[in-house]
Amino acid sequence: MLISIFSTSNTQDVVPSMLEGLQRLEVEYGKFDGVGIATLMDGRIQHQYTEGTGQDLLNLLQKQPISGHLGIAYMPPKSAKDDKNGPAVHFYMTERLAVVYHGVIDKDNLSDIRDNLWALGYEFETRTNGELVLSLIQRYLDLKINLDFNMEFSPIDAMKVSAGRLQGRFVIMALFAEPELLLAAGKYCPLPLGVNGNFGYLASDTNALSLLSIPIMFVAEGNPVVLRPATTAFVN
Repeated sequence: MLISIFSTSNTQDVVPSMLEGLQRLEVEYGKFDGVGIATLMDGRIQHQYTEGTGQDLLNLLQKQPISGHLGIAYMPPKSAKDDKNGPAVHFYMTERLAVVYHGVIDKDNLSDIRDNLWALGYEFETRTNGELVLSLIQRYLDLKINLDFNMEFSPIDAMKVSAGRLQGRFVIMALFAEPELLLAAGKYCPLPLGVNGNFGYLASDTNALSLLSIPIMFVAEGNPVVLRPATTAFVN
């Protein structure tokens, strides 16, 4: 289960809405085995995680508050600890980029991508899938398309190409500090979008989203949805 909650307001903090969403999910699905949120604050991505419940996260945020106009909230499925081959939630972040995905990506595909990134000089602090997917997206952000014209991949380009290279069934969400936006893309998985007042919601779980909003559409496979504090757009 993965839920991403973002605000369509330039002035409103999304953290309270994420906490409210987590509380609703906890009532429906039971207590979480862990929960985290990431937001943009002061031009940097901030993150809090606890191996506990939504209430534990709330207690942590009261001591170490974060805020922002775009954010991701995520929780590992309860089966993730018991089923290593099943869908899981993977998260990794730097100060400029945070990536979370829910689903299954082919192991050989990930191994080939890791070898390719190593050959290009990319180093890894961990061997987690989350860091690997983030590094793949970062690779395209770093790439010059044409050195003569100094053209670069945009975050949208990087997300679209990365999702295309990954093999499996998954939903990926990426939070960018510059420019300030959140991108999401899915492959062989539903990516429903819902709106509730001034807030918009994306999720990898339709049932979870229905607790927070009425899904109004499903994003086409492989086409990233672009989320900014005041706008929502779809890329073909």
